[in-house]
Amino acid sequence: MHHLVIDRWSRGSSPLHARDPRAKLAVLLVFLPAVSTTPPRAQIAFVAYAVLLIVAIRLANLPLGGMAGRAALVLPFSATFALITWWSGDPLRALALAEKSFLSGMAALLMVSSTPLTAWTAALESWRAPRMLILVIQFVYRYLFVIAEQAQRMRWAALCRRGTQRGYFDFSAAAAVKSWRTTNVTLLGDALHHMPPVGGMGGNAAMHDASLLCAALTSVRHDQTGLLGAIHDYETRMIETGFQAVRASVWYTRLAISRLPLMRSVARGFFKVCAVSAPLRNAVFGDPGYSKELSSRG
Repeated sequence: MHHLVIDRWSRGSSPLHARDPRAKLAVLLVFLPAVSTTPPRAQIAFVAYAVLLIVAIRLANLPLGGMAGRAALVLPFSATFALITWWSGDPLRALALAEKSFLSGMAALLMVSSTPLTAWTAALESWRAPRMLILVIQFVYRYLFVIAEQAQRMRWAALCRRGTQRGYFDFSAAAAVKSWRTTNVTLLGDALHHMPPVGGMGGNAAMHDASLLCAALTSVRHDQTGLLGAIHDYETRMIETGFQAVRASVWYTRLAISRLPLMRSVARGFFKVCAVSAPLRNAVFGDPGYSKELSSRG
């Protein structure tokens, strides 16, 4: 359950989002006891609960698959008790336990996905709920989401560092990544797009990133754009140009360490010529977009 996704969902504009948070919270507080007290043999009731939730999810314009996948995260916690109940000779009760867990999780997720945190905690305050309870809910809500967000960032970093390119000699290059939610913390150079040391392309890419970031921050200083908007534009261009350099460096490295002796010899000879000829070196290893952007800024 990723913080950014849930937060984005909660700020939608569907008919369900527009309903009073107190009304939605009241329905949830009625729905959860109804589900938990439904007898295991009343399977038709569980089907009705599921249909009701599907209709509400569609009304909120939320992705049914994404909601179901996140609600299913509660199943591993209830699976232990369900298995014990199954082995004790009551499979229907075990099934009902899993159904109750999933439906309750789906209902709670629907609540937080259609109502911003501040709105439904304000509803609790209007009901004179204990202040300490509200503070604990807010802390746990944010704490769990911070953990999830940091885990996602660590996974991205691991993917970038691990890379996917392996050749005759062991080398690695950053795996392509998608854009992320912009904050006031960003990346440049090898922190995101490390590559084999060919033709100084990694250093050039890092300096190009620094130039882009400098231009973005300068535009903020001159009140031409907001901070997050400027960083977002920088990150978009940095990802594009950085991974263009990664792909080029991987290709040149494959030529230089090819298993075919003739190709390897020709490539290495050509690179040696590039080393002593600046125009040829710039034509082969330089990115025209880099010099064009730098020269345009003077």
